[in-house]
Amino acid sequence: MKKKTIAIACGIAAVLLAAGFFAGYAIAPASAASNYGSQDDPLVSLSYLTQQLTPSLMNQFNGSLNDAVNRLESEMQSGSGVTTTYCVVTLSAGQTLTGKAGTEILLREGSAAVQGGVMLVDTTGGGVLSSGAALTANHLGMFTDDGGQIQASGDVRLLVRGSYTVN
Repeated sequence: MKKKTIAIACGIAAVLLAAGFFAGYAIAPASAASNYGSQDDPLVSLSYLTQQLTPSLMNQFNGSLNDAVNRLESEMQSGSGVTTTYCVVTLSAGQTLTGKAGTEILLREGSAAVQGGVMLVDTTGGGVLSSGAALTANHLGMFTDDGGQIQASGDVRLLVRGSYTVN
């Protein structure tokens, strides 16, 4: 009986010793993890931010900015654009303004006519202008589909809102 008690006590001691050994390994990483991100052990070093990350982000930003500037400059030089507010567009005799669906046009000065197969809705007068119909001064018109065209008979000033090109 005494041998059995000693064997049980040795078994319990061995289990407690093993549990203490493994608990030490479990506690040590937890205490080391609590130091991550501190002044002594930062997650990201300042030198990495200033030498690697910041220049990379700046290059990406500058590339995107240059692409946008180049695209806008080419649109301005080609006489096309997309406007969310009304802008003044001047046409000379024979020039054509081509708009997309929903582009709004208001004739301010001169004379111009609708061209092509796309109609222009006269939202002021409540009518529809087909190909060959003259625009009325100070009447707001809207293209019903892509490719609507206005051709100037002389010097024309328009207010335009939406996507358009001038040829």
